Amino acid sequence: MLDTIDANGQRVVVMQGVRKAGTRAPIHAHEFGGVTCVLSGTMAPYVEGRAPEPFPAGSCYYMPPNTPMAAVNLGTEDVRLTDSFTLPADAETITVIEPA
Repeated sequence: MLDTIDANGQRVVVMQGVRKAGTRAPIHAHEFGGVTCVLSGTMAPYVEGRAPEPFPAGSCYYMPPNTPMAAVNLGTEDVRLTDSFTLPADAETITVIEPA
């Protein structure tokens, strides 16, 4: 949706995605953190050091920097979501920890 450099030289990235029902993302981390907003369905992020909790449509959650996590769709409907990041211009948004 958006991948640009702001006036301060920071990279601003906004992505829309779908997490299929009954699936999860691989274990990963975001070096600079980020925010996920749930557009439809319910997402359950499993974040190291936190108890999992459901985030229904219309809610957002923070992904802390350098913290292993996996986003899980435990529901029966696909989840539509957006991920937003502000990071250095040459940085990646995600580092996958768990092999394929």
